Amino acid sequence: SIDGFYLGAGYGSTDFDDNNMFKDEINLPMSSDSGNAVKIIAGYQFNRIVSLETQYTNYGNIDVKTYKPFSGAVNGQLKLEHQSYTVAANVGYTFNNGLRPFGTIGLGSIEMKQGSWSDNGGVVRVG
Repeated sequence: SIDGFYLGAGYGSTDFDDNNMFKDEINLPMSSDSGNAVKIIAGYQFNRIVSLETQYTNYGNIDVKTYKPFSGAVNGQLKLEHQSYTVAANVGYTFNNGLRPFGTIGLGSIEMKQGSWSDNGGVVRVG
């Protein structure tokens, strides 16, 4: 049967690039440790062409450290957390052999936290 529920998952790594924002603002050497990303996908395929899916992605925690000049001692440390939720239409074609080229378009939100500070915003997802 072509229609029905489906689940998926993904695992990867997250890298941090602040485009020298921290260096320009605080003028201290810094380093960051990457996090591990986890994605969960659930959806319903209505027919060979259209499905509707939702995704949750946790991009992992990224630890950012600044160091004191000359001594190399840790001066400050931030732990950044970010995650996203999306709902999207998945449009493609399912061939009899199971191959399904597709594209997605949807809406969602992304949130970033650092200690007691947090920020979120809407996203448009196309892929």
